[in-house]
Amino acid sequence: MDSQPLVSICIPTYNRSEYLRLSLERYIREPEFLSGCVEIVISDNTSTDDTGVMVQGYINKYANIRYFRNSENIRDRNFPLALSRGRGKLHRLCNDTLQIQQGHLGELCRAVEKYQHEKPFLFFENGGMGQQEIACSSLDEYVKNISFFISWIGGFSLWHEDCIGLESDTADCGLSLWQVRKSCEMAGSRRSIIIRKLFCTVPQLKSKDVSYGIFKVFHGNMLAILRRYGGGGGIAEETLAWVEKDLLYRFFTQYLVLAECQADKNLVYGEQENLHMAIQRCYGAKDYYEDYLAFYKKELRKCKIEMLVKAIFHWEQNKNTKVFQWGKMIFRKLLAKN
Repeated sequence: MDSQPLVSICIPTYNRSEYLRLSLERYIREPEFLSGCVEIVISDNTSTDDTGVMVQGYINKYANIRYFRNSENIRDRNFPLALSRGRGKLHRLCNDTLQIQQGHLGELCRAVEKYQHEKPFLFFENGGMGQQEIACSSLDEYVKNISFFISWIGGFSLWHEDCIGLESDTADCGLSLWQVRKSCEMAGSRRSIIIRKLFCTVPQLKSKDVSYGIFKVFHGNMLAILRRYGGGGGIAEETLAWVEKDLLYRFFTQYLVLAECQADKNLVYGEQENLHMAIQRCYGAKDYYEDYLAFYKKELRKCKIEMLVKAIFHWEQNKNTKVFQWGKMIFRKLLAKN
């Protein structure tokens, strides 16, 4: 390719050949990829599975897929390195598990064409009905709108000029949240735009290892990074308090519920962390803690009811239509009460 692509999809990966292949299959169907407006850059952290062989098959067919294999596993330093390897006008950091929806690359390219002269900090949040563009004029406004999703690498992007020499910009890689610090730097120095639309799905992993300690990383490391910008640094103290509360209600609770009712047997927890104890220790003195416990119990009941009814449906759906309808009616009544 002689001309500069509009977008570089930069994918750091490690031992996820199966999921990366599914992800690539979605990209290569899009007209913007086939026309060369989008390139895919894969930065492999010395995978021991067949990632290299699998990707080579795509490279043989498509000139705008480029593959790099690191000499060693550099862990999260692979994030800035992957971004530095792109050539497009916008470098988009993406998980190796994301399966984009049809038309997303077109929307991405249109966003680049729209903002390529101003070059605001762009973050692509996966959610919401329709498409919303939220313009933020300060770091505080950005954090208020993005909350803990600031940690998601799948929404992070930088313009080409901001990626020059980025491979050496590795501060906070050891905290597993390089992208949080870099997001704060960018949103604190220029206007930011949050583009909110449901653009991808993430397949259920056969084993989702959270034994690294999700509470330590997100409540400890992430909030510590954000607090550097507290007060006069650009983020108001009330905003930091709100993010901490939002983490509890919308992030930690999902893991507590899934583990408690065993709704997701693929989650792998480490013995070094007990989420219940960590939450009680750090949130127990908050004025909303008692209300939270009631909220958690309600979410847990809903999960257990849903699992029970799904089990009944699965067993009865091909045997007895009346039982199926009865179970459906009970399910609706139970949810209405909760």
